[in-house]
Amino acid sequence: MSPRGARSGYALQVRPHTPEYSGPTHFGLFTSIPHANKLQSVSICAKLVTQTERMNFDIYSHRYADIILNSDYEIKKEVEEIIKKVNYKDILKEYESQNIQRNSSGQKEIQGKQKVLNSSFKAEFEKRKWETEKYVFEDEEQDLKIDFWKRNIGVDVAFNHRSFIGGDLLRFQAAAEVKDIIKVGVYICAKKDFLKSISPKDKNSLVNFERTEWYLKNFYPVLTVPILLVGLIE
Repeated sequence: MSPRGARSGYALQVRPHTPEYSGPTHFGLFTSIPHANKLQSVSICAKLVTQTERMNFDIYSHRYADIILNSDYEIKKEVEEIIKKVNYKDILKEYESQNIQRNSSGQKEIQGKQKVLNSSFKAEFEKRKWETEKYVFEDEEQDLKIDFWKRNIGVDVAFNHRSFIGGDLLRFQAAAEVKDIIKVGVYICAKKDFLKSISPKDKNSLVNFERTEWYLKNFYPVLTVPILLVGLIE
């Protein structure tokens, strides 16, 4: 928690993929950058400068996802708050606490912090009454589910194997274009360097920001759903 009266600030470093843009329009922690490139996507580095151990993160906006999120101020603020609330020091403490308990009961230690991160995000979304595991199709025999859903915004938190990236993005596509239950998706994962801390053993096999950004750029004609990619940094 920040000291009473203290304010947390942030610095934005904008890295557009094209020189043709009219400058940043501030969007809280997210920044919307209109420009003439038909790809309608932009990379933004939003580095939080706070008095807590909140995570830094990069953002890649696919098909104006940031601008669309800006149209629902309340939801946008909730997503911002959730990202800010996840404190890596708290993640480490919980991870160590769980391993102490496991050691005392003769169980193997947890090797990575993915489970703790997932639980932390889930707790924050649930506090704000987001629906969890929202089915894309009404048939419960189908396993296409969005992690968190509220007012036509879908959020997936991805600390799983990188082979799931394509399926995760396709799930957003189906939710938007087939079932019309989302207007924008938010995909939260870690950047490559951060994965070294999250799970040193599995760092090369987990979903990462850079790989997901590659998918969004190279499958642009197919992925018509707006997606805001958030890459966490230690």
